[in-house]
Amino acid sequence: MGQMDSALTVDGVIQAQATAEKLKHIHFDAIFSSDSPRAVRTAEIVKLDRQLVVQTSKLLRERNFGHFEGKPSVEFHEAVKHLLEEKERLNERE
Repeated sequence: MGQMDSALTVDGVIQAQATAEKLKHIHFDAIFSSDSPRAVRTAEIVKLDRQLVVQTSKLLRERNFGHFEGKPSVEFHEAVKHLLEEKERLNERE
């Protein structure tokens, strides 16, 4: 998805809950997240009942994929396939 926001999916909620269960016995001093609502929701699930505030930062956002933002990765790979093939033909010096 990159920086384009979307709701946390049902699978995402299930994965966050599973992660929370695995981490429930670990002490956290702080919890950080990107400012994406999807990421904040994930952090809120993982924090369980810990009395911590999820600290957000724009600096933790995912990579921005430009005009490929929010599109399937296969679309990106098809668009740059020729460039990747060309890169493979380059020698070490090039």
